[in-house]
Amino acid sequence: MRAEIRAEEFDTAAFRAHNAEKRHLTDSLTSLRRTSATTPLPDIPVTVISADKNRANSMHTTLTESPRRLANSLPQGKHVWAEDSGHMVPRHAPDIVVTELLRMVNFLRARQR
Repeated sequence: MRAEIRAEEFDTAAFRAHNAEKRHLTDSLTSLRRTSATTPLPDIPVTVISADKNRANSMHTTLTESPRRLANSLPQGKHVWAEDSGHMVPRHAPDIVVTELLRMVNFLRARQR
C-alpha cells in the first residue's frame, strides 16, 4: 500500500494542496455554471485533457465524464486521454499538452491567412 501511495505522490504537501483546492472548488464551480449558462464560449478549438492513470477506478470515471461532456458540447471541442498520466498532466505527460497547443496554434495561423 505504501508503494502505491508514493506512486500517486500522496504526501503531506499533496494533501495540504488538495484541501486548499477544495475550499475554493464550490465557489469556482458555482461561478463557472452561472457564467457558462449566460455566456457561451466562442467557437474556437478547445481541448480538454484528462488523466488516464486511474480511469478504471469508478470514482475517477465519474469525475472524467464532466470534462468529456464539456468537450463534446463545444463546436470544436476535443477530449483527449493523457495515457499513463496522473492528476498533473502537464508534469506527467507534457508531450500531449505541447501537441494539443501546437495543433491550436497551427489552426489559428491557418485561419488568419
